[in-house]
Amino acid sequence: MLKNNFNEDIKDHFYSDEINIWEKANIYLNTLSDEEFLDCNLSSKDILRRVFGDFNVKVFEEKVINNKCKCSKQKILKFLKSLKKNDLKELFKNKNKISFVCEFCCKERFIFKSQISEFLKF
Repeated sequence: MLKNNFNEDIKDHFYSDEINIWEKANIYLNTLSDEEFLDCNLSSKDILRRVFGDFNVKVFEEKVINNKCKCSKQKILKFLKSLKKNDLKELFKNKNKISFVCEFCCKERFIFKSQISEFLKF
């Protein structure tokens, strides 16, 4: 159960005099089903108020985290332009293209020798 792992992680951060409060909160949290916990139609505010409504819970404004990668072919070309000409020639030695894979989004992009020949004469 996802909630149980969450419970144990949070419990480790409580002081011993707060354990009774924690145990009461844990009882309330266990009334929440996994389906409700993962329901995309319920906001975190809805869940907090439903489960912990009897506690003095302050709900802060949600902060949306955007998981968009900012990689681009233009950034790769800018990086390649910053390399020394000899290093760049070595990269393309016996190759017409090289591959770059973004470590964040795993998108593979190809840069062709012809694309960089504009700023470097081979």
